[in-house]
Amino acid sequence: MGNLVAPSLSVDSSEQELKQAKTVALIGLIACFGLFLLARGHAATGVWGWVGAFSEAALVGSLADWYAVSALFRHPLGLRIPHTAIIPRNKGRIADNLAAFIRDKFLHPAQIMDWLQSQRLAERLALWIKDPNHTHLLASKAATFLTQVLDTLDSERFRQILHDSVSAEIEKLDLSATTASLLGLLTRDGRHQALLDEVLTQVAQWVNRSEVKAYVSSLMLDCVKAEYPWMTTVVGVFKNPDQIARTTSDKLASALTEQLQRVLADPDHELRQKYDDATHIFIRRLQGDPALQRKVEALKYQILNHPALRVYLNGLGHQLRDGIKTDLQSDQSRIRKALQEALVGFGGRLTNDAIRTEVLNSLFVSASQALTGPVRDGIAQHIAQTVRGWGDQQIVTELELSVGKDLQYIRINGLVVGGLIGLLLFHPLITVDNVLNLTRLAWESR
Repeated sequence: MGNLVAPSLSVDSSEQELKQAKTVALIGLIACFGLFLLARGHAATGVWGWVGAFSEAALVGSLADWYAVSALFRHPLGLRIPHTAIIPRNKGRIADNLAAFIRDKFLHPAQIMDWLQSQRLAERLALWIKDPNHTHLLASKAATFLTQVLDTLDSERFRQILHDSVSAEIEKLDLSATTASLLGLLTRDGRHQALLDEVLTQVAQWVNRSEVKAYVSSLMLDCVKAEYPWMTTVVGVFKNPDQIARTTSDKLASALTEQLQRVLADPDHELRQKYDDATHIFIRRLQGDPALQRKVEALKYQILNHPALRVYLNGLGHQLRDGIKTDLQSDQSRIRKALQEALVGFGGRLTNDAIRTEVLNSLFVSASQALTGPVRDGIAQHIAQTVRGWGDQQIVTELELSVGKDLQYIRINGLVVGGLIGLLLFHPLITVDNVLNLTRLAWESR
């Protein structure tokens, strides 16, 4: 509540101070005018001569400074005298000059880079992050932000916009050409053969697992019993059918593994050649076979528009969102704990690794250097547009509240200094001859 009221109180305080300064300056002007009238009613000798000299000069000084101060913001007495209301009339130029001043003097790339390099941000970041209180605060803020993002994503309207946007982009996608390009990249320099090697290696390991062999053995035995029940009866007289199934499964696994090893060991194996030919033929068909291209596009639309896919994705999204939110809202949140641990570890690594710290410092400087130009120009443009968008009265009010009090003291100083100069000039020693002699002596002694 205090934050909301504070700006209003600040404005009221500035207005009050400005009014008080204007009142003091006005009282001083009226007092000088009164002394001037009193002095005129007496002979210009003795004390009244000094009073008249002071009040007359002070009156002139005060009025001159009042005119100068008023001319900055408005037309004095409403008279459209040339070179008055300077600030409202030159609002655009002031906006551009102010923006250029801030851009060139405060946001100059060289100054920013020098400052960033002197700050050693990576070291300061590491020390800050190592503090458990700071990492706990960062993790909590990140959790709060993520929860708010998840609440926003839960909006039905947002989900519809997201779905429509993604669907529109996918519809624009030439799936045939994209798939052909991807496969072309995978087949470059024999990469697809390396992929085949990995697949065959995994298959060989899989078929030799005991649970896989047991499953194959059971499957073969069940098929024989279902299709040829008499055979299990006959064979069972001489040997256990389960043992036969296990033996057969082992032999099948060994034979398949041996065949896979041959393919893996022989770069020119027939299977590899067929695989290579089939891959390149499929790529060429994707690039030049209209019938296949139409099938691929039709498949894309079938998948894209299938209601089951949308239901599945929505359900998956809800489960994922609810799971994350539940964890983030828990006092024992694993996500927050993992984030905090990652931050602490990052800070520790930065502290103990001078090379990594130097790289991060260079990264900060390089990134800032790349952003400085657009950002500084954007800030300058924003300042200029903001000031230009103010009304004449608004810019006058803003500036008067900022410096108006000090300008009123200029009026008071003008009154005092003018009066003192009046007294000085009234002094009997200040004559034309004396002034000329002092000027000549000053010139000769320079």
